[in-house]
Amino acid sequence: MPRPKKNDEARKGNRLTVYLTEQEAEALKAVSEQEDRPMTQIVTAAIRDWLLRLLDPPESLRKAKHEKIMEEQSEMVRGFICERGHIFWVDFSEPMDPRRCPMCGMERNIKRTWSGTVNRGF
Repeated sequence: MPRPKKNDEARKGNRLTVYLTEQEAEALKAVSEQEDRPMTQIVTAAIRDWLLRLLDPPESLRKAKHEKIMEEQSEMVRGFICERGHIFWVDFSEPMDPRRCPMCGMERNIKRTWSGTVNRGF
């Protein structure tokens, strides 16, 4: 006996069928159990991360990404100070610590001071 049809309001509009090999399904299930999250959340997070790493994303995705960045109210940063006392911050998304001070160009004795969240605005 087939399952009864759902109401039009209860249906989700953006469906995707994914066919996995046995190994892929086992790996996804293992990660799901380890993280204690549903498999759909893990697949959705993986797709989101992959889209953010695209080198040449479609224009609509590029625009949406920049709009999201501009609308954020806080930002994760790392604080540094150079030998001459200039204080500056670097976004957490930067892959490595800065090699020189952006104010004076000093390349020696750049020290990390703190890491944390900075709220935008005054």
